[in-house]
Amino acid sequence: MHQHRWVISLFLCGSMSKENNNSYWVLLGMILLIAGFLRFIGLGSIPLFNDELSALSRLSYGSIGELVEMGIKPDGHPAGVQLFLYTWEKVAGSDPFWLRLPFVLLSMGAVWLFFQIINNFFHRTAALIATSFFASIQYGLYFGILIRPYAPGQFFVLLMAWAVQKIWLKGGDKVSVYWMVFVLAGVLAAYTHYFAGLGALVLGLLALVFFPKRQKKMIMFGGLVAGILYLPHISIFLAQIEKGGIGGWLAAPGLDFFRSYAGYILHHSWKLGLFVLFLWMIGVSQKIPVDSSQRRFRRFAGMAFLLPFLVGILYSHTINPVFHEGSAYFAFPFLIIFMSSFIPKLTAKWERNWVLAMLVISIGSLVLERKHFELSTERGMKKVLEVHKKWELEQFSGSESETPLFLSSNDASYAGFYPDSKPANLISSLGSYGQFREGLRSMDQSEIALGWVSKPIDLYYMAIAREHFPYIKVKEEFFVSEYYGLSREAAGLENINSPKAFELPLSEHPNRTDTSFLGRQHTINIGEYSPAIELVMDSLDFNWNHGQLWASAEIFTHEASTAKLLLSFQIEDSVLHQESISVEAFRTESQTWNWAYNIVRLKHGPFKKSFPEQLKLKVYVWNPDKNSLILSQLRLEYWEGNNRLYGLFEPVTN
Repeated sequence: MHQHRWVISLFLCGSMSKENNNSYWVLLGMILLIAGFLRFIGLGSIPLFNDELSALSRLSYGSIGELVEMGIKPDGHPAGVQLFLYTWEKVAGSDPFWLRLPFVLLSMGAVWLFFQIINNFFHRTAALIATSFFASIQYGLYFGILIRPYAPGQFFVLLMAWAVQKIWLKGGDKVSVYWMVFVLAGVLAAYTHYFAGLGALVLGLLALVFFPKRQKKMIMFGGLVAGILYLPHISIFLAQIEKGGIGGWLAAPGLDFFRSYAGYILHHSWKLGLFVLFLWMIGVSQKIPVDSSQRRFRRFAGMAFLLPFLVGILYSHTINPVFHEGSAYFAFPFLIIFMSSFIPKLTAKWERNWVLAMLVISIGSLVLERKHFELSTERGMKKVLEVHKKWELEQFSGSESETPLFLSSNDASYAGFYPDSKPANLISSLGSYGQFREGLRSMDQSEIALGWVSKPIDLYYMAIAREHFPYIKVKEEFFVSEYYGLSREAAGLENINSPKAFELPLSEHPNRTDTSFLGRQHTINIGEYSPAIELVMDSLDFNWNHGQLWASAEIFTHEASTAKLLLSFQIEDSVLHQESISVEAFRTESQTWNWAYNIVRLKHGPFKKSFPEQLKLKVYVWNPDKNSLILSQLRLEYWEGNNRLYGLFEPVTN
C-alpha cells in the first residue's frame, strides 16, 4: 500500500527536493499581479451596481447625525463603511474608479493575508496553489470591487485570523502587537458587516477553545476590550435589529443553496470543479503527515467556516432571511484554508505546474464560461439609459425625442448618477395594471420603452404594453437588467407574440354565443369554471432555467369580480401546485374588454424539481361567485426569457 502511494505521489507531484526561493517569489509575485489585474481591469468603466448606487445615494446629508439616522439605520448594515464613504467621496469625487480603489486594495490585502495564513501554518505549496484559486475566482472578483462592506469585512476577518495565528505560533501570553491587531481587526469587522462581526466572534471563541490555558485570559481580556470599543454602535445595532430583515427580497436558503453555492464558487464549470476535487483528493489519499499544531489549526479553519455558515442559515429560517452568497463571503476563505491543508508539499517544478494549471483553468472558465467581464459591464442603470439614448438618436436622426421610458428600479433616482444619459421623459411610477392600461390607451406616441434595473419589471406591465405596442424595435437583455423599445407599427419588426402559443377554440365550444357581443364573434358566459387549455408539460420543449409561461384571458365584467385566472399543475385530478391572480387587478374604469394575465417565470416555482414527467398544466378562469363574466379568448404562450437574468450566481446559458 505504501509503495502504491509513493508511485502516485511520484507520478502526480514529483519527488521532494530543496525549495527554490527564486521560484517561490516569482510564483507569488505572478499570483498577486494577476489578482490585481483581474480586479483593476475596467474598474472605472464597470457600471455602478445597484448596491453601490444605494450606498452613494445615502451620502448627501449635512451632518454625521443625519447620515446615521437617514443613511445608516434604514440600511441594515453597520456604520463603518458608510461613515468612511461619507469622507472618501469628498476626496475621490464621483469617479467609480477612485470610489472603488480602497475596496480593491483591501481585496488585494485579503489575498496577501490568505497566503500568509496558509504558508505560516502549513507550507508554501499549499499556500501558492490555494492563493492562485482564491485570487482568480469570480466570487472574490465580484464582491472584491463593490463599494460595499464585503472587501473590507473579509480583510478584517482575515487580519484577525492572521493575528490569532501569530499568537498561536509564538505562544505568548502577554499583550503584544499581535494581540492589539487581534482586538482592533475584530472590532473593525463588527463595524463593517454583521456577518464579518459574526466571523470575528467565532474566531475569538475558537481561540478560547484551541489556545493553551495560559493564553485564554489574554483572549478574554481582548474580547472585553473589543466589546467596550463596540459600545458606540449599540444604538445603531438595536435600531437595525428592530427594523428586521433586508427588504423581503431574500428567501431563506434551502437544500439547493449548498449545490448552487458550490457551483458559484467553482464557476459552474465541470473543468474547474474536477481539477479542484482531483487536487484535494490527491492530498487526502496520500494522508500527508501533519504535526499536532497543524492538525488543530485544520480543525480551527474548518469550524471558522462552518459555524458562521450554520448560524446564518439557522437565523434565516427562524428569525429573518438574511443569508446569501455575500453573507458567506467572510467565512469562505476558511473553507479553502481547510481544504488546502491536505495539499502535499511539492518540488518547485511541480509547484509551478499546478499553480499555472490552476490559474489557466480558473481564469479560462471565468472569461469563457462565466463571461464575468461581459456580465459586469453589460448591465445596470447606466446600460439601460445608454441603450435608450442610442435608440432615440438613431430613430430621430441625431436628436432626442420624448419617447417615454417606463423604468422599474429599486430607486429611479439612481438615474441621476448618469445625467448625460437620463431621458427627458422618464416614468418610474407605473401605477396599477388598470391605470397603466388606461394611460397607454390615451397615448398618441408611436413608440414607448420599458426597462428595469435590479428590480425585475413586472411582466404584467409588459403584457399590457404589447396590447398597444406589439412590435419590438430594440431588445437588449443583460444581467439583472433589460430594455425593450416597442412600436405600434410592424415595419418588418419582430412581433412580441410567442411562437409557442395555444388557444382555446371558443368557436368549437357548445356554450358559445355566435351573436356579436361588443365586437367579439364568439363568447362564453362563464358560470363557475371556464373551459380549460390542457397540456402535458413533458411534451413541451421548455427551458426550465429562464423560460416563462404567459396565460391570458380576454374578459368583460359588468361589475367588480372575484374571478381568478389560474395556472394549475396537476397529476390526473390531483393539484400539485397552482398559480392564481385576480381578474379584478386588470379591470379598468371604462366598461370594455380587458385582458387578464397570469405569468410565471419557470425558475421561480417548484416546477422542474418537484414534479413528475406526467405533469399536466391546465389554464382556466374560476368564477366562484358566478357573477356575470364573459370570456372571448383564452391563451397560453411560452416565452424564452433572459438567459443572463441570474447570470452572476447561476450558470450562464447561450
